[in-house]
This record gives sequence, structure tokens and C-alpha cells, in this order.
Amino acid sequence: MRTATLCYLRRNVSKTFRRWLVVKRMLWIRSQVNGMPPLTGGAAITIMKTINLSAAPRKEFPCVKCGLCCQLVHLATETRFLDRGDGVCRHFDVESNGCLIYEDRPDICRVDRQYDLHYFQNYSWDEFVAANLEGCQRIVEHMQP
Repeated sequence: MRTATLCYLRRNVSKTFRRWLVVKRMLWIRSQVNGMPPLTGGAAITIMKTINLSAAPRKEFPCVKCGLCCQLVHLATETRFLDRGDGVCRHFDVESNGCLIYEDRPDICRVDRQYDLHYFQNYSWDEFVAANLEGCQRIVEHMQP
């Protein structure tokens, strides 16, 4: 029954309502993990308003899939756990220049997820993309002989 309900929701419910359901579920899970009662009333509404449910769809991050960021995972504390020992991500495929676990890659490897988790209150999506593209340019310059 639950699977049928989720399939129905995915097909027939607006994106805004689906986002609201995800946020509500996320708040419930957070309360269970922390051993606290679920947020209700004003606290839950405040958090849901913080996450802009009616935001227009944003453009996708313009990654050129050069794979250079995957070859320097040893440089950042947040990505060192991916290092196979030579600075290259253990999931990086040299032949295809891509990720072997792309669909299941960690949040740190997802620009849009990092924005949603840590930066949406401080930057617009366009500002965040510009900052990341600047980082990409620095990586390209670092890799050039």
C-alpha cells in the first residue's frame, strides 16, 4: 500500500507539495534521530518557510565533466575519505573520465545538494554557481604544467 501511495504522489502531485512532504518527513526523521518530539506549529512552519518551496526551478550546474575535481580529493578535508591513496577519488573512472557511482555519489560531490544543505541562506544559486566555477578555474590552472 505504501509503495502505491508514493508512486501516486510522484505522478500526480505538484513539485511544491512534494517538496513540502520531503521537508515534513525530514523534520520527523531529525526528531527521531535526536530523540525529541517532532517539530510542530510555528517551529515547523519557520523551517519550511526557510526552505523556499515555491522557488522557480534553478538551472543545472554547468559542469563540463572534466574530472579534475575528482583527481584532487586529497586537497580538501571534506573529500579526503574518497582518496584512493594518490589524490584521485576511488570512484573515478579514468577511461570514461566519470564517476563509477554517479547516481549514488556522496553529497559533497553534488553542487546542488551542497547549496541546499549549507549555502542557500547566504548566496543566491547564481552566486553559488559563479563561486564554484571560479573554483573549477583554479583547479584547471593548478593542473596545467
